[in-house]
Amino acid sequence: MGKGFGYKTKTISIKKRKIYRNFLDTVLQVTEQGFQKGQSVYSLLENNLEKLDDLFVEVLQDWAASSLPNLTISNAEKKAKAVYIFSYWLREFRKGNKEINLEIAIAGYQSALQVYNKSYYPEEWGNIHYNLGLFFRERCRGVIAENLEQAIKYFNKSLRVFTYEVFPEQWARVNHNLGTTYCPRIYGDKSENCENAITYFENALLISTKLAYPDRWLKIQNDMAGVYVSRIQGEEENNLEKAISICQEALQVCGRNHFPEIWAALQNNLGSAYLKQVDFKKAQNIDSAISCFKKALQIYTQEKFLEDWAGLQKSLGEAYQKRIFGNRSENIESAISHFEKALQVYTQEEFLEDWAATQKSLGSAYYERELGNRSENIEKAIFFLEQSLQLYTQKYFPNEWGLVQILMGEIYLSRIRGDKAENLEQVLIFCQNALKIYPREVSCNLWAAIQNCLGKAYFHRIHGDYENNLEQSIVCFERALQVFTYEVYPKMWAETQNNLGNVYCKRLRGNVSENQKQSIICLENSLQVYKRGTDPESWAMIQENLAVAYQKRIDEEFSENIERAIAYHQQALQIHTQQSFPEEWAKIQHNLGNAYNARVKGNKEDNLELAISAYQAALKIRSIESCPQQWANTQNSLGIAFLKRVKGNKTQNLLLGIGAFKAALQVNSPDILPNNCWINARNLGYAAFNAQIWSEAIYGYEKAISAIEKIRTWIPSESRRQEILKEAIDVYQKMVQACINAGQIEKAFEYAERSRAKSLVDLMASNDLYQCDEIPLAVQELLQQYEELQRQIDLERDRHQSKNKHGETRAAWQAYNEAIANLENQKQRIWEDIRRLDPVLAGEIQVSVPEFSAIQKLIDKPNTAILSFYTTDTDTHIFVVQQNQITLHTCTRQGLNILQGWIQQNWLFHYRDEPKK
Repeated sequence: MGKGFGYKTKTISIKKRKIYRNFLDTVLQVTEQGFQKGQSVYSLLENNLEKLDDLFVEVLQDWAASSLPNLTISNAEKKAKAVYIFSYWLREFRKGNKEINLEIAIAGYQSALQVYNKSYYPEEWGNIHYNLGLFFRERCRGVIAENLEQAIKYFNKSLRVFTYEVFPEQWARVNHNLGTTYCPRIYGDKSENCENAITYFENALLISTKLAYPDRWLKIQNDMAGVYVSRIQGEEENNLEKAISICQEALQVCGRNHFPEIWAALQNNLGSAYLKQVDFKKAQNIDSAISCFKKALQIYTQEKFLEDWAGLQKSLGEAYQKRIFGNRSENIESAISHFEKALQVYTQEEFLEDWAATQKSLGSAYYERELGNRSENIEKAIFFLEQSLQLYTQKYFPNEWGLVQILMGEIYLSRIRGDKAENLEQVLIFCQNALKIYPREVSCNLWAAIQNCLGKAYFHRIHGDYENNLEQSIVCFERALQVFTYEVYPKMWAETQNNLGNVYCKRLRGNVSENQKQSIICLENSLQVYKRGTDPESWAMIQENLAVAYQKRIDEEFSENIERAIAYHQQALQIHTQQSFPEEWAKIQHNLGNAYNARVKGNKEDNLELAISAYQAALKIRSIESCPQQWANTQNSLGIAFLKRVKGNKTQNLLLGIGAFKAALQVNSPDILPNNCWINARNLGYAAFNAQIWSEAIYGYEKAISAIEKIRTWIPSESRRQEILKEAIDVYQKMVQACINAGQIEKAFEYAERSRAKSLVDLMASNDLYQCDEIPLAVQELLQQYEELQRQIDLERDRHQSKNKHGETRAAWQAYNEAIANLENQKQRIWEDIRRLDPVLAGEIQVSVPEFSAIQKLIDKPNTAILSFYTTDTDTHIFVVQQNQITLHTCTRQGLNILQGWIQQNWLFHYRDEPKK
């Protein structure tokens, strides 16, 4: 069975080879009968397209090797000439598979060389090598780099015959083609390849002059211009000027109607030169480039020149992305449209490098896009850049890979989706990757750009120590400034100065005054570049940053600092208007309100009115739906301003202030934002207490106490916990008094005991009642789980605060609430497990809130009572708790100071004197 199958296959193969050999004989015979009648050969080929395959190449090579050496000289010459002509015609054959047609043509020319040696047939030998150079340059199969080397080898061999003296025209053609082969050469130094190409083009122009060979002269001029556009040696500005000059001179000769393809190619090169010249000339060059590309598209249509059409679409995309004139948003949309058109042709399968380059450009354009959803645009940008990395690997395309890493770092800095903390960590990874390719000695400007990106990432970083991150940010920005000098890179210098100023404004290390001074210096430096007339948005941003810096400044006269801050805020508002930049406008209004609230100069009443007006203006943009935390912050500040207000009805102002504080507590909850809640709720409590609105005072103090107790569990430092409780004593006292005044004696008793419990627990903790090795293993494991959940809560809070630098919606805020609440519930369950195993230790890490009913149950007899003394600054309250009731006795004007004096007088002094008796 196996033998029979094998024999049958071999028989079919022999038959097929014979059919192909007969077809080859027919082709050569038709060719021999009329060398000038290529149409006859083309008809034959059209009817036998299925035979133009790899087997035909093999049959042709076998025939040449076995037949040509055995023929007479005349017959061998005749057959070799037929193969030579057939191969030439096959290169021009437009049907069938271009790839295989070239392989057959190459095999034919190489076969002809068995007869056409240099000694007897020098001109034919030279022509065959010249054509083989053309074929290998166009070859689809094999490695591109190797094909180009083969082409160069064949062209150089042809020059052994086609010398300048004997064959000047052919010599010029070979030099022209050598130039066009060195342009895309992969092996060797890229700079040297460009210089070699220019030399060969200049050689060709010695013969192919404008007058003698106008069409060839135009082609050489066009190719020469292309090399100067991408030339590495020499000043780039001079190279681009040379390219423009060459194109413009050629276009004076080349008419669109006479030489349409060359005319279009010249327009393309001229556009490319204008596009790269944007760094040296004005923005008009970009529009000139767009005009040139569009002219070229009049010839390079999608129907006739698909690949050239795609290249022009990509070039137009790059031009619109860089365009300065016109509407920026519309320009980016045009860029995206052109890149997408290019990708209709540049598929991953057929044009891998062009496909990857266009994916990279499209990713960059989506990052800059202004229309549409910002979050979705950023995700698309990431997608397209990741697509390009399928080709751009560190090993094979290190430069392109490095550039994508830099761009990805910038994009992840502003990414909205995903975990903010993880996005920033990813930025650090991208930047470190890029530094592998672009250390300072390789590309100082890219190295500096990476340092700038690293500085921003460390400034916003959530993981790691905040203080250390700020220090690392300063190091990176200062490194960037070693390259980004005012003289060479003014824009990047200004941007980095602004970044550095913002870091110094928040710096924790070093002298506060010096940090603030350095912050202002850096910000003012950036204004040397960011002018209102040329860069209004950046200028306004610096004005606002300076305003914030002066509001925090402790040096100089406070009143003068506030005046300068107000002036900077007002300057920023000239650009950041409500209509054009609503979010920035609202932020400035809020900060301006804070400045007027703290203002010393001017009339106090008027300043407070200005502050209230500014806060109310901010609330036109800041809503609980669109940006809840910013809305709450402004409500709290507005409440403070209403309490301080002089104008208007005092009671009405007080009620307005209470309303604003209470509104803010819709967002500033004790479990989710305890720090904000503590400030906000304490303000509400104090305002309502002074207004004797006891229900509102109790509501505010309840929130404030819950917040401070939550903060206590979130802070590892015992000294800081003691400071916090010291700050909270007054709130506990006022809560107790508000409950008493409202007739809520049971609640007053509970908060009195709650205050006492907190103090006792902190006393226990500060005396370190428990050592780790004394705690049972099961309890230690629960403690670790408890602490890990607290770390997750801290991380979630940091992420939330970082996101809020960019604003958030109410939906996002509610999602954060749910996340924190879930973690708190898990932590509470762990604490309850700890309390079951070790109640004392559980009380050390978190105090259980005392309940009146539970305490009352401890009383077992009707005639038994618990006396609880609670002393405030003014009074001493004595709670008498019995089985069925609670009563209160207050010793008025027997507050803490008087009681302490009485204790000293009636007890401590006697105790001190006891040993003397």
